[in-house]
Amino acid sequence: MYHTHTLIEHVTCLMCYQGSNYQVFSRPLQNGTYAAVIFNTHSFAGPRNISVELKQLGINGSMGATARDLFARKDLGKFTTAFQATVDPDGVVMIKLTPLTE
Repeated sequence: MYHTHTLIEHVTCLMCYQGSNYQVFSRPLQNGTYAAVIFNTHSFAGPRNISVELKQLGINGSMGATARDLFARKDLGKFTTAFQATVDPDGVVMIKLTPLTE
């Protein structure tokens, strides 16, 4: 299910996926990269590992993408089909994805 949400004038993001107690939003950036925000809406039970498929974010290349956690300022590595983030209860993780080209 896809929903478009207007954050402020001229800035739009796409809700890519809503799972059990989490939501994923994505937006292409001007330089060809993508921003993804993962919300853990679960208030208890500790951190969750949430897996997100690249194609759900609009990244369709066969080479995959590199990911960087913007809040932790940490490179997460290269992913070909999906990446996984650990998100605290009621927490959020913001990822920058750079599609790889041949």
